[in-house]
Amino acid sequence: MENLVKKTMTALLVLLTLMIPVSAATVSTPSIAAIENGDDTFTVSFTYTGVSADETMDLTVSGNGVTTQTQTVTLSPVTAGNSGTASATFVAGSVSDGTAITLAVSNAPATGDYTALNGTSVNMTVNPETVDELEATLVADNDYEDEVSPGDTIVLELELENGNNVYNDVSLEAYLRDSNGLRVSEVQETSDFNLVAEEEETVTMQFEVEEDLEEGTYEIYVVGTSDEGTLFEETYSVAVEREENSLVVTDLRVSNGATAGETVDVAVTILNNGQTDEDNVLVSLSVAGATVTSDYFTVEEDEELVRYFTMTLPTGASGNEVVTVNVANEDVSVSASSTVNVDAVAQTTSLTEEQVAALLDARLNNNSDANGMSLGWLVAGLLLVYLLVSSKGMMPKTSRATSTSSRGRKSSKKYY
Repeated sequence: MENLVKKTMTALLVLLTLMIPVSAATVSTPSIAAIENGDDTFTVSFTYTGVSADETMDLTVSGNGVTTQTQTVTLSPVTAGNSGTASATFVAGSVSDGTAITLAVSNAPATGDYTALNGTSVNMTVNPETVDELEATLVADNDYEDEVSPGDTIVLELELENGNNVYNDVSLEAYLRDSNGLRVSEVQETSDFNLVAEEEETVTMQFEVEEDLEEGTYEIYVVGTSDEGTLFEETYSVAVEREENSLVVTDLRVSNGATAGETVDVAVTILNNGQTDEDNVLVSLSVAGATVTSDYFTVEEDEELVRYFTMTLPTGASGNEVVTVNVANEDVSVSASSTVNVDAVAQTTSLTEEQVAALLDARLNNNSDANGMSLGWLVAGLLLVYLLVSSKGMMPKTSRATSTSSRGRKSSKKYY
C-alpha cells in the first residue's frame, strides 16, 4: 500500500511538471531611438512575447564609428497574449546620421526565436544638436528708426555678443508685420556666418516699407538661427505715419523697340499717399535732351493714376538712354528714372545755302558758253531742291504729350 501511494505521488509530480509551460521567447524587429550630435549613448529596443520566466541574452552592436560592444538583456515574464519591451544602451562614439548598426544575439535560450533581432541592421538617426538654452545676451543692442512713412527704407542694425557657445552657419531673417502677424514687407536674410565663443558681430539689414501701407503700429520681426537651432527671436515696434504732402512714382514704363528720330510711349503711375489732395501737379519727362510736360492736374488723397506720354526721341540718341520723370507741385517733388535702348540712325549731311552758292559760282566761271550756263543752272537747281528737301527732313518735330487718368482706392499689399 505504501509503495502504491509513493508511485501515485511520483506520477502526479511528473504530470504537474509536464503541465508547466516552457518559456519560448519570440522577439520583434528592433528600433534605435534618434539621438543628437554630441550625445554619448544610444538605445536599442525591441518587444517580445512568450516569456514565462526571466530570460537573459547577450546583445552585441557594431557599425561605422561605433565600438563593437555587448550588453546583457533581461526579458521579464509576460502573460499569455501580452508583450513586453526590452532595451539596452550602448556608447555612441562618433556615430553619424544614417550609419547602419548591426545587431547580434548570443547566449540566448535555445527555445526562443530571435531571428528578427540576430543579424539585423538598423540605420541611426543623428539630429543636429539643439541649443538647450537661448543665448540671453546674444543681441546686445539695436539701432533703427522707429517712425517711418510709406515708401521709406528701414535700416536695422543689431550688435551680437556671443557667450561661451559656438554657433555654425548663423543666419538672421527680418521682415515687417502687422498687428495680426501678417507679413507686409519682403523678407531680408543675411548670408551665413559663424560665431565663436566671446565673439562680437554687427549685422545690418534693410527693407522697404510699401508705398501704400496704411498708417498704424507695426513691428520688425527678427529671428536668428544656426545649425545648432534657433538662437533668438526679437520684435521691435515701428510707427508708420503718412506725411502731410506725399507723392510717389510707383511705376515708370517705356515702350520697347525705340529708334532715334521716332516716337516712344511712356506711362507714369503716380500715387498720393499723403494726407491731403495735391493740386497743380505737373509731370516733366526728359530723355537725351528732349523734354515734354503735362498739363496741371490734381491727385486726390489715396488716388493712384497713370499719365501717358508720346515723345519723339532726338536723332542723336543711341544706346541706353536714361528716361527721367519729375512729378511736382509747390508742396512736394519726386523723381524717378528708367532706361530705354535706342537704335541709332545714320545722319544725313545736307549742303548749306553758302555751299550751293559757291558751287554755282564755280560752275558758272568754268562754263562760259550757253550750254555751260544751262548745265550749271541745272546742277544748281538740283542742289537747291536737295537742300530744301534735306532741310525739311532735318526740321525738329514737336513732341506731344497726352495723358489719361484712372482712379483707384489704396489697398495694403500683404505677403503670405
